[in-house]
Amino acid sequence: MTSLTRETEFNEFLGNHGSRLRHAFIARYGPDVGSDVMGDVAEYAWKRWDKVMAMDNPSGWLYRVGQSRSRKYFRRMRPLRLPAPRSDRVPEVEPALPSLVAALPASQRVAVLLTQAFGYTEREAAETIGVSPSTVHQNTQRGLERLRARLGVPSDV
Repeated sequence: MTSLTRETEFNEFLGNHGSRLRHAFIARYGPDVGSDVMGDVAEYAWKRWDKVMAMDNPSGWLYRVGQSRSRKYFRRMRPLRLPAPRSDRVPEVEPALPSLVAALPASQRVAVLLTQAFGYTEREAAETIGVSPSTVHQNTQRGLERLRARLGVPSDV
């Protein structure tokens, strides 16, 4: 494979899957560390592109790589803080929501943010993080129930 073809394939992969991976890492680790992890993963994928492009689910595998790569940030990582809602959306967003979402277990937080905030289908989220759609569904439902309970919102709303 020529260098140009390799680079083109890699850029096409990042164009199709990079934003989903970045969203998953941001949902899991917050904006700062999530972006750093995505950079580490992109570098890792480039160095091993021949192996990565032959995989059935390269996004799921790279998500796992990102989980491993994120460990170096844990020592200096502060508690997860998600950005405050934009001021033009404040009437639509409960002010306590970012801290409550940040307090969810990581698997629930990632599922909730990917499906509810970023608008992914359960299948898209599952493919991105390398789990089954039913796992995403279950984690989303559990996370939403936990948020409703902490906000005092009835389940039927």
